[in-house]
Amino acid sequence: WRPTEDDRLCSAHFINGKSNNPLSVDYLPSIFEFVPSPKKRKLKADAERYEQRQSLKKQRQDNVRVKEAAKALLMIAEPPEKPHSSSSYSQPPDQDTTSTSSLSSNNEINIFIGPPSPTSNDLADPDDAPITPDLHMEIAALRRENLALKQELLKVTITKESLMQNPAKLKFFTGLSHITILEAVIEFLEPLLPDLGKLSKFQQIIVTLIKLRLNVGHQLIAYQFGVHASTISKHLHNVVSLMYTVLVPEVIRRPECEQLRNTLPMCFRATFPKCAVIIDCFEVQVEKASDQTANAQTYSQYKSRNTLKYLIGISPLGAVTFISKGWGGRTSDKYITENSGFLRHLVPGDVVMADRGFFIEESVAMQGAKLEIPAFTRGKSQLDKREVESTRKLASVRIHVERVIGTIRQKYQVLQGPLELTFTVPDAEENVMLYDKMVHVACALTNLSKPIVPSD
Repeated sequence: WRPTEDDRLCSAHFINGKSNNPLSVDYLPSIFEFVPSPKKRKLKADAERYEQRQSLKKQRQDNVRVKEAAKALLMIAEPPEKPHSSSSYSQPPDQDTTSTSSLSSNNEINIFIGPPSPTSNDLADPDDAPITPDLHMEIAALRRENLALKQELLKVTITKESLMQNPAKLKFFTGLSHITILEAVIEFLEPLLPDLGKLSKFQQIIVTLIKLRLNVGHQLIAYQFGVHASTISKHLHNVVSLMYTVLVPEVIRRPECEQLRNTLPMCFRATFPKCAVIIDCFEVQVEKASDQTANAQTYSQYKSRNTLKYLIGISPLGAVTFISKGWGGRTSDKYITENSGFLRHLVPGDVVMADRGFFIEESVAMQGAKLEIPAFTRGKSQLDKREVESTRKLASVRIHVERVIGTIRQKYQVLQGPLELTFTVPDAEENVMLYDKMVHVACALTNLSKPIVPSD
């Protein structure tokens, strides 16, 4: 028996209706009473997926004009080539016909749609094809897919948009508490940064902040941004030097006397109303040098290792108002205070708070200021009641300098060490170590956050 034009097949034996495509499951009847229900459901599901794929592929093949519009909206990449005939198309074995995605050089998401299977209407004129509801549904689906891929991209890349959308990510990579602070830093530095091509100005700043914040190796940062480690090193030197030159002087400075009085926290007003600065020293471990003289100069008896020592001064509010250059760990607190330029920032009437190791009362007095340090027993078995009370009051406010040092170290782990010797080589032009610049920049960035000591 051969079917004629007048013969008909019952639609009950087809899943979605008769198909003229030999590749379709509905090319032949497949539903009969003896076929189990689970198999019927599977056949129906396979048929629906097949018909949907064939419909979408045919519409993409037939409607070039709409596909170009979708490309503009969704950044859809063109297939490499269009099949020339409907009978001799063969798909490469490693080419998937479903959607795949890749990242372009400018971080846009390009979605490649594999070439469709040919149909009997492949040679139809694409300009005559209508914009069907199914095509609109496809475009909407691709928009959703594109948006989802962009969201995934934001999770794994460090861009301004990703930092804006994720405050925790911003704090983790930069140490800054709010995106407005980062934007202000970028706006301040961008006009002064060179455009070197490999990294944008924004990326140059972010690379520097990541190094200060996490103290990770240059190679790890280089992998993250797709550049060579030497590129990271060059940008780090450039940006840190720029921040040291233009940002640090604007952020780390002594407040005017009137400003100090107006912003004096309540915990100072009753006991130390004239307090201008609280000072202390902190040390950072440094690698042991091959030169014995350098080792002797940097060896700290207090830390029992080689260190660099820095003198830091903070205002009663907790803002860093002075930071010295790095000194060898064996240098005394007294010597650093008298030779770092700190005393030049004092004015008559200032009160300076320090720990017991700062024997600088005479030096401070020569500037017309007064030194407040905890009382000594000086041969006595114990302090008298008045000395105990004054020491307790002093300790309750002097502890803020230790809190500031701890905050800076926690925010910018480059201050935790151990420090590579390459960072201790003085700059040829300014005669300043790169690490000194990094310490100053870390203190300046910390000043941009909320004050540690509450004013009320």
